[in-house]
Amino acid sequence: MTTTSIKKTIPGLDILKFVLAILIISAHCSLFEEFPQIHILWGTLISIAIPIFFSISSYLFFNKIYNSSSNSISTFIHYIKRLAILFTIWYILMTPMTYYKFYSVATFKETVFAIFLSCCFNGYWFIKALIINTTILYLFRKHLLACFFLAMIIFLYCSYNNIYNFNPFLNSIHPYYSFYYHLAYFCWGALFARFKGIIDFTKWNSCLLITIWLALLITSQYFRIEPIYRLISFPLLFPIFYNLRISPTPIYKKMRDTSIILYMIQFLLIWLYNGGCELYLESSTSLFRILQFSPVRFLTILSIALFFAWLILRNENKYQWLKFLH
Repeated sequence: MTTTSIKKTIPGLDILKFVLAILIISAHCSLFEEFPQIHILWGTLISIAIPIFFSISSYLFFNKIYNSSSNSISTFIHYIKRLAILFTIWYILMTPMTYYKFYSVATFKETVFAIFLSCCFNGYWFIKALIINTTILYLFRKHLLACFFLAMIIFLYCSYNNIYNFNPFLNSIHPYYSFYYHLAYFCWGALFARFKGIIDFTKWNSCLLITIWLALLITSQYFRIEPIYRLISFPLLFPIFYNLRISPTPIYKKMRDTSIILYMIQFLLIWLYNGGCELYLESSTSLFRILQFSPVRFLTILSIALFFAWLILRNENKYQWLKFLH
């Protein structure tokens, strides 16, 4: 284990998280759906957004655990408590939409599954997966390599089962929205934090890493290796952003905070936007078609989300509870 001091701020990772949040919104807005070939390529490209989000979060947490002399249990409790508060506040704020979209139509079986393995509210399974997988790796941090290999097996089995459907039952419970499917991404982050001696970021060739990443992206369009593309993207892209030669400034922390708010609020905005178009406009009108044109929908929702993020961050010193939204 290296004794290198911990970077308290890593601007490149803050920028990356901000970009990833925007890419996630574009996915949920079905960007380029009118252009099938572009839509397929774009969908593959941005499929790494959630995985890299997981890996970065894991890296930042375990970087503190493995490379700090402070009490690890207090660090762990503080982190989990923060995530739980974040989840609870946003879940309460989104209760009307959750009831309308899920509870009013879900069966008992679907409700039980969502509560324990997935989530009743859109992408908030992401926060539950953060809590569960961070806890698993923290408890088994002395057996990190064993966790890594087990997580890889689970990930590859679930991913290729989704393609070949050799276990229909597994596909019926949508493992993508469950914590265990994403444990492999958490392992990447923890491994990068634990074995810094193996990963000398300063010696990595950025051009080579980008070339390999693009080759995987393009190849995945012709061969069924998209799971490999998603799995390998973090170790390929992480060193590039980690080593960006930029000085830490408050704007990068704002970008990091904004990325969380963008992710959490997007589901409500998309629901209201699409619902408003369907409720107040005839689908045959030109205005409806313009507003539902995916680039227009994406840019409109992104602009509104950025405005709300700015509003929250601007007023959080006045209203302290707003800090819990990110």
